[in-house]
Amino acid sequence: TPAQRTNTWTLDEWYDQAVAGTQGAYNAPNELWAWGSGDKGYSAQNSQVQYSSPIQIPGEWTKMKPYHDSAILAAIKSDSTLWVWGNNYEGGLGLNQSFSGGSSPVKAKSSPTQIPSVGGFNTWNMVATGKDECVAIKSDNSLHGWGRNSQGGLGLNSEGTAGRRSRPVQIGSDTTWSDVTGGDFSFMALKSDNTMWVWGKNESSRILGLNDDVDRSSPTQLPGSWASMNKGFRYANAAIKTDGTLWMWGLNTDGMMGQNSPEPSARSSPTQLLGTTWSKVDVGDSQAAAIKTDGTLWTWGKNEYGNLGHDTPSNAFKSSPTQVGTDSTWHDVAMSSIHTLATKTDGSLWAWGLNNQGNLGLNQPQPTIVKSPVQVGSLPSVTQVHIGGEANASFAFLQQ
Repeated sequence: TPAQRTNTWTLDEWYDQAVAGTQGAYNAPNELWAWGSGDKGYSAQNSQVQYSSPIQIPGEWTKMKPYHDSAILAAIKSDSTLWVWGNNYEGGLGLNQSFSGGSSPVKAKSSPTQIPSVGGFNTWNMVATGKDECVAIKSDNSLHGWGRNSQGGLGLNSEGTAGRRSRPVQIGSDTTWSDVTGGDFSFMALKSDNTMWVWGKNESSRILGLNDDVDRSSPTQLPGSWASMNKGFRYANAAIKTDGTLWMWGLNTDGMMGQNSPEPSARSSPTQLLGTTWSKVDVGDSQAAAIKTDGTLWTWGKNEYGNLGHDTPSNAFKSSPTQVGTDSTWHDVAMSSIHTLATKTDGSLWAWGLNNQGNLGLNQPQPTIVKSPVQVGSLPSVTQVHIGGEANASFAFLQQ
């Protein structure tokens, strides 16, 4: 059973987990499940069928980090190979098959397709999708990008149509990258020394956090010692420092900076939220969700579709973090502009917000609005949740 296999380790795996305190090179095999919109093949079932309850994507998978509004999906298998599906606009799938307009026969992939070998080998540690762009970290910890490259989004010190790439191209020469997350033509990445680097679109939202509105076409360091980060839609980003403090920057639409202030002014550099015990954060469009080290879940910002989970009127935004219920067993959370997914430590999966195209996985009539967490009962042992496919496709990893 999944519970039995969870505690089955080889000697090396036990050492990595129990002695070294890391996961080492071991990636536990996982099932990957999808539901919601099938448009552009988001559900990876070799069709464009919409699913209102979870369906398995064949194979054993370990990692993915989709930007919730992206039409590109990408994930890494347990053998460290990288696979992509969804829309191929501007070469965003990295298959060396550009699509721009109606001239190419390759518009989308409705089932996972492997990224060709790059530099003689083809193993990857992490992948993140953005808006028509993708950035991934190879197993040698080098950083690679491909796709549209709007406003310097690929970090290649170039931008615009002349800079688009339809296959992976290395970003700089550094080989100490550890994590990456993507957004609307911009990316954030961490190095092994806990430094954070940002690049791409900035403009009036000041979403890069560099105290200006200038685009960056190559990675630029954001001061601080950082543990994790998450990019929102167009307006805001969030990150957690190594001391457990939570920081946000960008537009303060509907109070999403969490400062108990509803005015729409921008924060052009990271601004701290109260507390020093934050462990995970995810950002939607004009809303955010975070989990504390005590297992409590907190949300704030825009509540147009009830996706804050407080069972309050849909227009009742929150300008500071507000706890969801009283439970203290939350484990992971993913938030989009229209819905939220979360898991608990017992492996149960919960969903709320706008049930559009089946993205809540509840097999219910749609569209409907669910204003507080409801359990998605068909999946046991869920460890991770993600949202992609233009906010209408949901994904869950199951521990085998």
